[in-house]
Amino acid sequence: LVPRPETELLVDLAIRAVRAPGVRDYLKKPPSLPDLLAAVARLVARPEIPPDPLARVRCHLDTHLAKAVDLEELARQAHWSEAHLRWRFGETYGTTPRRYLTEARLGHAAELLRTTGHGIQEIAERVGYPEPGNFRRLFKRCFGLCPAEYRRRHTRPANGDGSGPDSSGL
Repeated sequence: LVPRPETELLVDLAIRAVRAPGVRDYLKKPPSLPDLLAAVARLVARPEIPPDPLARVRCHLDTHLAKAVDLEELARQAHWSEAHLRWRFGETYGTTPRRYLTEARLGHAAELLRTTGHGIQEIAERVGYPEPGNFRRLFKRCFGLCPAEYRRRHTRPANGDGSGPDSSGL
């Protein structure tokens, strides 16, 4: 019999569950099936944190779009200076961490404008811009259109059945 990839994944998760380092995760050997399944479920529910410090920084930026970012703190967590973080990030990703965050925020905002009926101010806040004026200025610089015009040009009309975004939240 040739093992299937999903079987190998389950075996790997079971081994990790049995060897889990935390006291809360300790399983008495041999584990009962319900205990083993619960431990595997806890492992699957945990987001994997990339081992590379630079990948962790990028992951943090991607998952915390709406929050203020302290590059000094992120650099400290990576055991680097802020200047070294900016240099390594630029070498790897071709941009600075701040510019990367701005582009990620604006890209997510564009997606929300195309796919939801949320108002501009709500979208601005959701992507980390509490001041709508700053959001509009940056959005226009990035996309060449103000957010309302972007929505008008990139959204299909509502179907009349309540599906699809409308522009009533503008």
